[in-house]
Amino acid sequence: MKVAMIDLLGEYNKWMAFNLKEETEIIAYITKERFINGDGSFLLDKNYDVILVADNDIKNKDFLNAMFRCLGINEKKVIFINDLNSWAEHENVAYEILQENNISRRHTEFFALRKFGKFASVTANDISYLGEADDDKVMGEMYINKKNFAQDEMEMFYKLSEKFYPNLKGKYFLDIGANIGAKSIYFYKKLDPDIQVLAFEPAPLTYKLLACNLILNDMLDVVRTENLVLGDGENKDEENKTETLDDYLKTNNILNSEIKYIWIDAAGSEAKIILGARYLITHSSVPLIIKFNPKVYANQEVFTPLIEFLDDNYKGYIRMDETEDNNENIHKIEELNAYKDNEELLYTELFFIRKD
Repeated sequence: MKVAMIDLLGEYNKWMAFNLKEETEIIAYITKERFINGDGSFLLDKNYDVILVADNDIKNKDFLNAMFRCLGINEKKVIFINDLNSWAEHENVAYEILQENNISRRHTEFFALRKFGKFASVTANDISYLGEADDDKVMGEMYINKKNFAQDEMEMFYKLSEKFYPNLKGKYFLDIGANIGAKSIYFYKKLDPDIQVLAFEPAPLTYKLLACNLILNDMLDVVRTENLVLGDGENKDEENKTETLDDYLKTNNILNSEIKYIWIDAAGSEAKIILGARYLITHSSVPLIIKFNPKVYANQEVFTPLIEFLDDNYKGYIRMDETEDNNENIHKIEELNAYKDNEELLYTELFFIRKD
């Protein structure tokens, strides 16, 4: 296949060598400078099968598409390299010119699964999952990266738990916001085979997929699932009623001492869930990690109560996105106040370190 490249970023010469198949013929390579100076004669020759455009600005994409239309060039012949949807729209071209392990190609393959139905399967780290084919977050990440969802975070969570909570004796891994089970299953199979899991997932379809994946991975005997919404207990409306974690544990005769790990990733409900687990957190020393979403908490008017409660029980936290190269920068709880009005930090995982 003959390819023309418009490189508006000035760094995609090497990209072609590492990502395109050897048999792909590059008939033109136009730098940003040449393109700005009007060196686009190859566009009129049309001696190519596809044009690859390297650019990051969506405004440029609209402008370039308009220019191509004016020149009578079919937009179906144009692929924007950094736009994964653009590759998905050119599925056959992606298969023909991209190398096997190229991320754009794997993304295209994942998109193609949607043509066959609502659900798809993926295998990562020798663990298989069933999920929705349009789930870019969990299923897409595993399919494209060929590794378990949140794998790095889980391995670091396990490592930090051993370091800062060396005398753990409980058995339950509380997976709150379990989704399709990617965290519970990986944690049990790859990190701590001695745990039992309490998995909470409120979304009905996702809950069914969670159950399917537990069967698929032979884990029904070690996981207890609950299709319910955890919160702070303040919402008494029957239709949207939430249960606190403290009440759930008490009702089901689960002792605080039986809890070994707590992972909360609950679509912005993390603060309310923690405030509904005051007794558990106050009376036990358990590793806690949450997906921290300050903007949502501020809108829910629970940001300040959350920080005050955390400050009473924890001496610090570690941002999981700062743990590369085994960095363990411990922040004071009060530093979280700086994120209340921070528009750039939407969310990140935080690991909390208990007071002595």
